[in-house]
Amino acid sequence: MKVLNLTFRDSQGKTRRVRLTNVTTAHDKDTVHQIMDQLSGLKLFVAADGSELLAHPVAAEYVDTTAASLFKEEKAAPVTH
Repeated sequence: MKVLNLTFRDSQGKTRRVRLTNVTTAHDKDTVHQIMDQLSGLKLFVAADGSELLAHPVAAEYVDTTAASLFKEEKAAPVTH
């Protein structure tokens, strides 16, 4: 599964992260940075104290995760006493 991790600083300097799953990796760094700038400019995410949660884009990274199933019980075994 492809994941895009976006890291922002809020208006108080704390790190905030947004994780998007099942994304395409077709976008380059300039495009992703531009989108992050636009997202922070919308000021949609505000804390109760009025601080902006996604004030400044800091980083972005694509992550490719692979699941390795160890076992899967198909049916619950009947309980007998």
